[in-house]
Amino acid sequence: MLNPTAEAWQGVNSLIDLYAQIGKEDKVVIVFTEESKSIAAWVSSALEMRDVDLSTVWMAPLEDNGLFNRLMEAIPSPDEVLGNLVVFVFEVETLSHSSIINTCIRNFDTDKTKIFRIMSSIPELFSTTLLVDPKEISARNATILNRCMKAKHINISCSNGTNLDIELDNSKFSWISNRGLWRPGSTIILPAGEVATFPANINGTLVADVAYNINTVIDRDVRLQKNPVTVTVKGGKAVDHFCACKDTMDYIDECFKSTNGNIVGELGIGTNLSITNPISENSQINERFPGVHLGFGQHNQGERVDYYSERHIDLIAKGGHIIIDGQPDIIDLGNVIPSYGAHPARVASEDAFSPESVVEGDCCGLTL
Repeated sequence: MLNPTAEAWQGVNSLIDLYAQIGKEDKVVIVFTEESKSIAAWVSSALEMRDVDLSTVWMAPLEDNGLFNRLMEAIPSPDEVLGNLVVFVFEVETLSHSSIINTCIRNFDTDKTKIFRIMSSIPELFSTTLLVDPKEISARNATILNRCMKAKHINISCSNGTNLDIELDNSKFSWISNRGLWRPGSTIILPAGEVATFPANINGTLVADVAYNINTVIDRDVRLQKNPVTVTVKGGKAVDHFCACKDTMDYIDECFKSTNGNIVGELGIGTNLSITNPISENSQINERFPGVHLGFGQHNQGERVDYYSERHIDLIAKGGHIIIDGQPDIIDLGNVIPSYGAHPARVASEDAFSPESVVEGDCCGLTL
């Protein structure tokens, strides 16, 4: 079993104290898959040091016929919990069993129930992404949202050659703000640090020099620092692409040629400034990297957009600057200044969905 580094242990304590804000009267249930058992052990140890009542439940990803009974044994009745019920679900490559988890906690008051779905439950999650206070992420997200949600046109450019002209329709397409802050009735999906929407139209060039992230289980190095992917976008679709690495080139080509796979389904901006280097694994950690990314294939808009794609691949570029409606006040994505204003309320909270359609209304936050 892995032992945490000093930075990872700091991240474990940040999860408990800053994100979940757990007190001694709370009851914690840790659900984990086999590949994330070391991570679950770290969090369990930190909670035991705080004398917090906790139970641990093993689960198999995606299919587990016995999970409901094991969870029901671990979760007490609401009148036995003086504080909050906090559920941590640790997985590496999947988001599983949302309907089972929601059924098991249905008798708890949503004001006293905190659910954290932790994807990419690997050491780097704790040694990087969780080191930043979610309030700081929320303030940086607010900086971008408070301006872009009023805009009609933005330009995003990077020193690597990225130059994107984007039309926005904020009356039709919603924004997502993944900021790691719990709200009653919502489920927090970690890692945090992103804002995203669907572009009404987009043209230009994206040079993805960080990594890519795809919604499937793959075993390959996803980093793009040595061999960036250049994509030409016209009318909201990828029309050409190039990468000096043939294997990556062929893989991106396969994604774009799938049904609706070349449509820009997401304009995303990573805001987690504690992430300074991409990791080799396919992971949302890379998607939170400070900079712009385009998600090709499936969109994040529910019924607002009427196409479907089995693929969603994010191509991620480092940093960049946003010009909003031609105004001189440019946002530097490598150093977003936290907003002193309130975070907008009319946004969804998260950007990852369980394959079970029953969670779609709540797993990823409520659109107010």
